[in-house]
Amino acid sequence: MASLDDFLAEMQAQVSLSAAERCRLAALWPDAERAARDCLARMPGIGVLSFSRRVKAFLFVSWALDDYVKKGELDQEQAQLALTVMRLQSRRFRKAELMFSARASRFSQDELASLPETARIFLQAMWRHDGHCSD
Repeated sequence: MASLDDFLAEMQAQVSLSAAERCRLAALWPDAERAARDCLARMPGIGVLSFSRRVKAFLFVSWALDDYVKKGELDQEQAQLALTVMRLQSRRFRKAELMFSARASRFSQDELASLPETARIFLQAMWRHDGHCSD
C-alpha cells in the first residue's frame, strides 16, 4: 500500500485538492487505508474474464466495508475512501469495480435495493457524475 503522501500526490494529479480537502483526507486515511488493505487481502479471485466473479469480488469488498461501518470502525465516507485507495492501488480491484459498474445499469430496482450500502453510495456518486438518473 502507498503512503498517505503518495495517495495525496496521486489524487492531486487527478483532481485539484484544496488544503482543507487534503487535511480531511489525512484525517480519514488511517482507518480507511487499514480497511482497504484488509479487504484486498481477503478479496476473492476475479478469474480470467469472469464477469460474475468480478462483480462478486466487488460486492464482497462492499459487504466487508459495510461490516466495518456497522461495527463503528469506519464511517461511510471512510468506506468510500477505502474504495478509492483500492482503485488506485490494485489492478485486480479496478477490474472488479469496472465490471460491477458496467453491469449495474442492468440491475433491477430490487437488485439495487439489496446491494450493500457502500456499493449503492458508490453507484449514486458514479451516476451523479455521469448525469445518469438513479432514482
